[in-house]
Amino acid sequence: MNSYEEKQQARKARLEDAADKARGEAASRFATADKMFAAIPLGQPILVGHHSERGDRAYRGRAAAHMDKACEASNRADELAGRAASVGKGGVSSDDPDAVTKLLAQVEKCEKDQATYALINKFVRKGDREGLASALHYSPETITKLFESDAFGRVGIPSYVTTNNAANIRRLKARIEQLQSKAAQSEREPVEGPGYRIVEDRDINRLCIEFDDKPAESIRSELKSCGFRWSPNRAAWIRQLSNGAWAAAECATRTMRTT
Repeated sequence: MNSYEEKQQARKARLEDAADKARGEAASRFATADKMFAAIPLGQPILVGHHSERGDRAYRGRAAAHMDKACEASNRADELAGRAASVGKGGVSSDDPDAVTKLLAQVEKCEKDQATYALINKFVRKGDREGLASALHYSPETITKLFESDAFGRVGIPSYVTTNNAANIRRLKARIEQLQSKAAQSEREPVEGPGYRIVEDRDINRLCIEFDDKPAESIRSELKSCGFRWSPNRAAWIRQLSNGAWAAAECATRTMRTT
């Protein structure tokens, strides 16, 4: 497991832990609300004008607030659990130091699939069931399904499957070329200005803007609009490393250069 994967696992663990805490809060508040509502006699209205009215309204308000907070915590738990489940499921990240290796493995699989699709269709066109069984070791049930027509009268592997797979191969190869080209680029020299420093951090694949002091609100707003986010761990405003990030960094700090 590389450093990026370790960070992903740690992030997933934090989200799962937060989801568990939210579920615990929801269960506790639901129990409190149920207990409070159970103390109110069934069908008992608020006695308007009675000396108990004010306390009764406050009591019911607190019970309702617990119920509302329970629902909020339950929804938050579901949202956090969903985010935890999605960690690592978004494809290969450019931040992963093994991104090229993983993408090459995907290309290899897609190309093997493409060759298999072509072989299947070759046997299907010939009506050669024995060839399918011999070459691909498919079961009789699988072979029968390959010869069954779909709603559009197509047999074997439909053309849209091979077309989409071929497009995916081209996309993966283009991304590999992009990552390799980016890795081959020499690291840019840091750029320093009055009160700030722009520097590449190849270890985390980020462009960082370090400030001597907390920047003005106008500059922080500009940074956010340019895609930068504050990183407490890095003690800098960061954005994924790219030529666009450099241009955005220079744009966001232009007012500091002119003051």
